[in-house]
Amino acid sequence: MRSVIVYADQGSNNIDWYVGNVSVFTKQSDVGVVPSPVNPYGTMEIQMNPLSKDQLMYLVADNANDLFAKRLVMTATPTFSWTNSDGAVLETTLPQKITNPFAFSFRRN
Repeated sequence: MRSVIVYADQGSNNIDWYVGNVSVFTKQSDVGVVPSPVNPYGTMEIQMNPLSKDQLMYLVADNANDLFAKRLVMTATPTFSWTNSDGAVLETTLPQKITNPFAFSFRRN
């Protein structure tokens, strides 16, 4: 069973993450993304695509009350690859960042 843990290092605008394989977790190299959230982050959420279990969507509200979306894809090897799903900041006026000011769900059918 594969898993992913995403977290935020203090003062870093990169994606910090671990990959898990059953009970073994391996820290991955930080990923720089553009546009990048402003640290410290507020709410972070990661969801698996129910129709394509090799894809995850990571959303983060940042210190400037902006909303970002990044996609993580796993290949058969398994290798993980991050992409920018947003291409630009999705929202720049969230009301706050600390108690989930957004919701996300993949289409289920």
